[in-house]
Amino acid sequence: MKKTLLFTLLVVSTVFAFGQRIPYMAKVADGVYIDVAEVSIEAWLEYDWDISNRYGAGSPQRQALLPDSSAFTALYGYGYERVKHQVSLNSQYRHCPVVGLSREQCEAYCAWRTEKCSGNKCYQPKGRPVVFSLPSASDYAIASDKAKTTNRMPGAPVKAKKSGRVNGLHDNVPELLATSPAKELPAAPHGFRCIARTTR
Repeated sequence: MKKTLLFTLLVVSTVFAFGQRIPYMAKVADGVYIDVAEVSIEAWLEYDWDISNRYGAGSPQRQALLPDSSAFTALYGYGYERVKHQVSLNSQYRHCPVVGLSREQCEAYCAWRTEKCSGNKCYQPKGRPVVFSLPSASDYAIASDKAKTTNRMPGAPVKAKKSGRVNGLHDNVPELLATSPAKELPAAPHGFRCIARTTR
C-alpha cells in the first residue's frame, strides 16, 4: 500500500506534464489551482508514512502530524489509528476527508507536498514550479463560483479525479482557510484542501 500511495501522488498520466493543468487540481485563476476534493485520509496517510520512514514512527516529527483522534471518532466512529488500520484493508474511509488538524499541521502538509512535487513536471504547468498552501478567502470564493454543487453528508467520501470541477466546497466538512482569524475557525471536525501557485 505504501508504494501505491506514493505512486498515486507523484506519478500520473503524461498528458499533464507540459500543459496548463495539474493532476487532481482545477485551475481557478492564472497560475492558481485548487484541489478538486478535500485532502483525503489516504493522502494524509501517505504523508504519515513518509515522515515515519524518514524520522521514525515515534519521532517528534511524526507525533506532530497526528490528527486529533476525538475529531475522527466524532465523524467516523473510530480514532485516527483505527481508521488508519481500516484504510490499509482497503476500506470505505480511503477517500473521506482527513479531519482533526490544526492550521500548523495543514501548513506543514502543504510544505511537504511542495517538496515532494518539486522537480515533477506534472506539477509544473508550462514549466513553472508551484508552491502549495492553504487557500485564502478570496481563492475560496473564486473556486466556489466554479464548484460543482453536491449534497454530501459530513465525512462522505469524495474520490478526486485527475481533472474536472471542484467538489465539496458547499457541503461535506467545513474547510480551513489561510486567512481565517482564530475566532472564526470552521466548526470541528473540519478538513482542508490546498491551493497551488506558480512561482514564476
